[in-house]
Amino acid sequence: MSHVSTLLWMTAAVWAAAAGSTLAQDPPASATTEDMAAPAAAPAAAPEWHVFSRSSDRAYLVDLGTAAEAEGARTVQVARVSRKNAAGNYSHSVEGYSLRCSAGQVKLGETVEYDAAGSEADRYDDGADWEDIRTGSVDEYVKMQVCDGQRSSPPTYPSIRAFIDAGRGN
Repeated sequence: MSHVSTLLWMTAAVWAAAAGSTLAQDPPASATTEDMAAPAAAPAAAPEWHVFSRSSDRAYLVDLGTAAEAEGARTVQVARVSRKNAAGNYSHSVEGYSLRCSAGQVKLGETVEYDAAGSEADRYDDGADWEDIRTGSVDEYVKMQVCDGQRSSPPTYPSIRAFIDAGRGN
C-alpha cells in the first residue's frame, strides 16, 4: 500500500470511529447509487414582491424571489393591485411574463384574476407572441427589475395579501 493510500485509509478509519459505526455501514438495500449521489433538493424560492410602479389607481409588483430561467427567457409573475379598494378586499390579478433580456422582448402568459376574498376567480391565456418591449411601458419597468437588476426601494412583501394588508402602498 502506498503512503497516500495508507494515510487515506487511516483518516477514514479515524472518522468512522469518531462518528460511531454509521459511517462504516453499508447503505440500506433499498438505496441506489443515484439515491446516494443525488444532492439534497434546493429549498423552494420564496416570493419577494417588489413594487415597481404605482399610480393613484393601481400598484404594480413583480415577484423577483421566484423568477426563473426557462427556454432561453426569464420568467416572473407581475401583479396589478387596485389602490382604491377597501381594506380586506384582496382582489388583484397576476400575470406571467417571459423576457428575452438581450433581445428586449416580452411575452405575456397566463393571467389569474382573484376576487375580493382573494380566491381565484378566473384564469386565461391570450396566447401572446413575443413582442418588442416599448419604451415607457410596464414591460420596460419589469425588464429593468428582472434583466437589469434594478430594485425598488424597500419594503418588499412575501405575498400580495401582505402588500394589501400593509395599506397597498398608500
